[in-house]
Amino acid sequence: MIKEEQLKIKMDKAVEVLKEDLSSIRVGQANPSMVAEIRLSVYEGTQNLRIEEIATITTEDPSTISIAPFDISILEEIEKGLRRANTNMSVIPDEDKIRLKLPPLTADRREEFVILIRKKIEGARIMVRQIRQEAMRDAKGSQDRGDISEDERSMLEKQVQEITDKTMEEISKIGEQKETQVRSL
Repeated sequence: MIKEEQLKIKMDKAVEVLKEDLSSIRVGQANPSMVAEIRLSVYEGTQNLRIEEIATITTEDPSTISIAPFDISILEEIEKGLRRANTNMSVIPDEDKIRLKLPPLTADRREEFVILIRKKIEGARIMVRQIRQEAMRDAKGSQDRGDISEDERSMLEKQVQEITDKTMEEISKIGEQKETQVRSL
């Protein structure tokens, strides 16, 4: 039989997974993590390294990422690698760093992000429903085995439903906030 605390932990985990998924959707705001993991061939092709291993990555403003290599001699190789990486950002070389400029967000692109957000929200809801179904099956199984009475099962199911409703409400709020953020940028 599933306990109330275990149920809350499982459902909270589903909410955390959703928050992590949605945090990866960064719309219109430059963030170092957008390019940190990109691998580039540097030192005349002898090494294949992530940008975060060879440069300092910062944001200059909401639409600009600055990449300052630790070794200035590989600046040109970084520039070429970024152009090949097809980041959908403008690559602007400077004396000692490279700037990446995010393109302005079109209405179509915003709607694509909203659709993606809704898919992630629905995925979280499905996870919560599966957790709820598992808890309901456990309650029924406990009653069938004689561990609990029908009244106790009914109370358990009511608790499970209350926790599920609160979690679904939280998921909806998170989704609405992210959609508002995407549409207002």
